[in-house]
Formats: sequence, C-alpha cells, structure tokens
Amino acid sequence: MEQFNAYRMIARIECATRLIMERYNLTTLQANADLQNLIITLSVYPTIKNADRAVLQQLAVALVGYVKQTESLNYTQDQINKQDALGEREAMYIFKNFPKKYGEKILALTDFSEECSEPDKPKMSFGRIVRIVLFSAIVCLTIGICIYHLPVFAEQRAFEQLQNNFDSGNLKANAIKAFLEKYPNSPHKENVMIFDVEILPYNTSNEMETRILAIRRYLHRFPNGSKAAEYADFVNNVWRTGIANYKAEAGDNPTIGQAFIIDMLEYMRSNRLVKVFVVVHPTLNLKDFEDYPESVRQRIYDESSPQFSDHAPRVLSIKQEVTESDITRWALSNVSHIFSSVESAFKVRTIDFVKVKPEELPADCKNPVFHLYYTVSNQTDSSGYPVLWCKYEKSQYTNTNECKYVCFGISMSFKAEFTFPDSERNFTLSSSGTAGSATYNNISSPYGYMCDRCEAGFTKKINNAFGLPSR
Repeated sequence: MEQFNAYRMIARIECATRLIMERYNLTTLQANADLQNLIITLSVYPTIKNADRAVLQQLAVALVGYVKQTESLNYTQDQINKQDALGEREAMYIFKNFPKKYGEKILALTDFSEECSEPDKPKMSFGRIVRIVLFSAIVCLTIGICIYHLPVFAEQRAFEQLQNNFDSGNLKANAIKAFLEKYPNSPHKENVMIFDVEILPYNTSNEMETRILAIRRYLHRFPNGSKAAEYADFVNNVWRTGIANYKAEAGDNPTIGQAFIIDMLEYMRSNRLVKVFVVVHPTLNLKDFEDYPESVRQRIYDESSPQFSDHAPRVLSIKQEVTESDITRWALSNVSHIFSSVESAFKVRTIDFVKVKPEELPADCKNPVFHLYYTVSNQTDSSGYPVLWCKYEKSQYTNTNECKYVCFGISMSFKAEFTFPDSERNFTLSSSGTAGSATYNNISSPYGYMCDRCEAGFTKKINNAFGLPSR
C-alpha cells in the first residue's frame, strides 16, 4: 500500500477535479477553495454531464478516506511533495490516455508512474487488469452507497420528486413548505418558490391574496429572478385595477383624504411597497381621587351626595379603566375604517398595516406613516374643578335615589398626521371632545361610554375627510 499512499491519491483527486473544471471552462472565485466543498459543488452543477457527475461523487467520498489516512503518516514535506507530484502526473496521464474511461482509472490502485516517464513500456498483463477492474468495481459500489446517503444528494432527490409532482399537477403546498424548512439554503430554492406560486389558483379574493403573498416572498428573496419581471407585472396589474376602482368610487371630486389615498397608492405601487406604518402616541394625564389635594377631595365628597357616609366616596378609578392599550385600539379602529374602502376597491388585501413604536421606524423610511396622537385627561369645568358623573341607585331601605359611585369626566384631544415621502399631499386632522356631564343608572362601562362620546367628533371628522360612511 506504500506505493499508493494517501498523499499520492489525494493529488490524483485534486488534479482530476481541476481537469474536469477545465473541460467545462469553470473557475473558482476563491483561489484556495476547500477541495471537498469544491467537488461536491461541481457534482450538483447544472451543466456537468452525468458521467462526470458520477465520477465527482466517487471522488468526494474517496477524498474523505484518504484525508483520514494522512493522519497516520509521518512524512516529511519533501516526501509529501514527491508523492503530490507523482499523483498529479498520473492524473494527467490517465486523462490523456483514457479520456472516456478516466473514471475507472483515477481511483484504481494502478501504478502509472513508469508509464508517465517511459511511454513505450509494455502494457499491464490481462490478469492484472482484471484484478484491478474487479477491485475498482467493489470500491465504486461502496462509494456509490456512501454517496447515495450524503445530504446533498438526498436534497437533489427530494427536489426531483417535487419537480415530478409539479409536472404531473400533483404538487401540494405542504410538500413545498416541508422542503423549504428542511433545505432552507437549497440551490433549487428559486425553482421551489416558483412552484409555490404556480400551483395557486386566483379565482376568488382569498385565492388571489394567497397568490400575492407567495409572489411577495419570491420577489423578496429573488428580486432579479427568472420570474421576477412576470410576477412584478402581475402584482402591478392588481394594483392598477384596484386604484382605478378606488378612483371611480371617489368620483370626480374626491375629498382631501381620498386624494391623499390615491397619491399614496400610486406611490406604493411604483415603489413596490406593501407596508403602512401606524404609530400611536398615547398621552394619559389622568388623576384618581387620591391624586387630588385635600380641598378637592373634600369638595368631591360634599358635592357627590349627602347620602355618603363619613368615608371617602366610592370613586371608580379612571386610571384602571382608561389605558394606553385602549387608546391604541381606538386609533387602529380608525385606521382600519379608513382602509376598508381601499380593500373594497381592490377586492383583496394588498396593504399590511404595521403598528410600530416611534423609535422602531426605520431611519430612511420610504413607507407611508400614519401618526395618531391621543391625549386623555380628566375633564374640568370652567373653574378648573373636575367634572363628576354620579351613579344613582334606589335605596332598598328609604326608597330614594342615592349616589353609589362617582366617575371623573373625560376629555380628549386628537391629531392624525398622514405622511409619505416625496408627497405634497400630506395632511393633518385634529379635533377635541369632552364627555359632558350626566348621571347614569344602566351604563355598565361608564368610562368606555365617556370615551366613545369624546371620540365621536373626531371619528366623524375622519369619515368626512375620507368620504366614509358613519360606523
């Protein structure tokens, strides 16, 4: 085995790999590319012929074994260089003299050293050739079994199965999902994502939305892919039709809000944008009973009801009932209402509303942004005293109405800023409202009822600005 040591065979493999690359006019971008990875990459390269692909697969497996053998060899650098040179000469000799059958020779433990230096030496005996062929066959069979179970070839077989199912019309979305999850970096990823689009019908609005989402995923991953232009044109046509429908609904005299939406949709279409950022800016200036000075607390007690005992009146906490999450919910409800007419015109959801915090907005944001400012405070009367709502219930003992609970009145101020880059149609809406004053008996959520009264004027203003029906 000494004459066929691992360094000599590794040199054969390395030279054979280089000669195959020259045959296909291929080069590497990295001068010192890892030989194992290079061979595996070549073995799945689309233009490589099947015969060469099979040889490369054998080389990949053999290389692992020979590299392992070098660990037990105690060679000097001069000895290694000598074996490297011999192996390289042998590989070049094999390619020259056996151009069609080099695959049978390159890994066979055949000594070509004398033929390399003495071309006229008689050929090997027939018996030796038979022995070498049989040994090579056994080695190739072993290598083939090992190669079959390599991950790269398992991925290739899985893709071929997807391709066959796609060609026969039997490919299912869950099979595509499973492939992409198992092989996220597959060299066939673009083709698989095309399958994901092509198997989807688009006769209904739900089907159209699913197809558009698949196209978005493809364009995000392969903006210059083989289907990028076709799919971008498909989505463009959806946008053009939707914008035309929206313009028709707005009529010849669109409101300022509708004109803004038209400009924004055209901007999003031309820049391939699908996200609108919504930023809610809640400000709570709320006081509960214990937050007021003693003089105000005493006045609340005195004026609420003479039926109260000497204890502080039962005041429903405004801080517990009105929170930032409530404000965000009201804001997003208004945004949703604005774009209900857009989705009606498009007949499919084409825009994603993304709620973000102010600090989460990208520094170079190109997307439309809706800023919604809500400030909620305790309502005061003309003298600055807090407005109170009292809940009266009939006493079971005296048959008279008694003040059982006290709520603080609420006031709100609102501002909505609608913006997107490079537009002169950005505009602002602002309003304010108060809950007024009242007594109540049958209102289960008095603070929620007050907030609705405060917001009614702002909602009406938004509806008018965007030509929306009342909710």
